[in-house]
Amino acid sequence: MLLASQVRLTGGTRYAALLVSLAVFIIGALVGYHSLSGLEVFADGGEGGGHDQSLPGIVGQNLGAAMLLYSGVVTLGVSSLLGLGMTSAYVGATMAVAVGNAGWGEVLGTAWVYAPIEFGGCVVAAAAGLYPVLSVIGRVFAAEERLALFGTYVRGLVDSLKLLAVAVAMILLAGLIELIVIVLE
Repeated sequence: MLLASQVRLTGGTRYAALLVSLAVFIIGALVGYHSLSGLEVFADGGEGGGHDQSLPGIVGQNLGAAMLLYSGVVTLGVSSLLGLGMTSAYVGATMAVAVGNAGWGEVLGTAWVYAPIEFGGCVVAAAAGLYPVLSVIGRVFAAEERLALFGTYVRGLVDSLKLLAVAVAMILLAGLIELIVIVLE
């Protein structure tokens, strides 16, 4: 019989964090999309709608969002869940307006190359923010002996940095691809 201290929870915890984050992202995006579906908004925002379309501008904005999503490591996952819900609702709402203005073909024709990587980076960053608290929850349910919950949380915090590194790499790659798409347009 294995004791809880002999069971490695990191693999299962990582998948649980990714699944929870993905579910929150999908639900948020669907709610956001549905809330503005069919709306046409033509704003005179000029090229790029007033956003900095340089690589530092693109990556800086997206890494800022990733850090918000990772902040759950200090809020027991709350800010990761809320931040991801708000971010994904924003993504869904802006997608609905973009589709209303330009149609699916135009939206997918420009964003399909980088958006899945960018959004995936956000999901992974949120999973990293949830990882320490999910490590503790997993340990509680698997326990057959006295638990060291604080130690589990700290180990989860350290392990979450690996997920954050993956998220940052995905966001950097997506930013580079987005810049190439912008330059080629």
